[in-house]
Amino acid sequence: MDLFAPPNLPGVGMGDLSSVGGFGGLVGVAATSGALIAARIPGLLVFLASAVLVLLANDEQWGGTPIGSGIALALVAVLSLVHAVVGQRGAQLGAVLLGGASVGYAWAEWDEGAFSGVDTEAIAGIVVGVLAAAVAGWAAERFVGGSIRAGATALIVGSVVAIVAFALNTASFYVPFVGFVVPPLAAFVGMRLGRRDREKYKGLRILS
Repeated sequence: MDLFAPPNLPGVGMGDLSSVGGFGGLVGVAATSGALIAARIPGLLVFLASAVLVLLANDEQWGGTPIGSGIALALVAVLSLVHAVVGQRGAQLGAVLLGGASVGYAWAEWDEGAFSGVDTEAIAGIVVGVLAAAVAGWAAERFVGGSIRAGATALIVGSVVAIVAFALNTASFYVPFVGFVVPPLAAFVGMRLGRRDREKYKGLRILS
């Protein structure tokens, strides 16, 4: 989803998961959406603004079914805010997965109207969206959480992650092959962060 997408220029391959371009675009956009949501308030705001603007560009997506679209985005916002206020990690996980599912559904059903029915392509979009968002959201949360524990502020580190995620989101939107790179890159970053934390705590245990 791109804040600057002209109304008549949707992402390459939207509404067609049978094409390589359509599939790659969905993977990239869903993954980066998961990362945006995991980037706390800065990323959440970018995700919500992008989603609303893109949906407004398609009457079938937003104008035809505003209740379903609005409920999905509202739930993502509520779950994210619960995590921000209470620190409930399950709420953030729910927001990331719901965001991925919503992106997958809207992408797959772009030409038919999101939230207006479920078919095989919609189910495929939801599954792909959830998996891609989960991987990137996990990596983003590891980065944000680790940076905050190291002394960074949630606003600053969240803004940095949001900028990177939005740049990759835009690239995936227009150049769908970029989307295939995003989940592996996120998984690599997440595993590296996990290994670094294990080595750090191993060193602390040796010293103690």
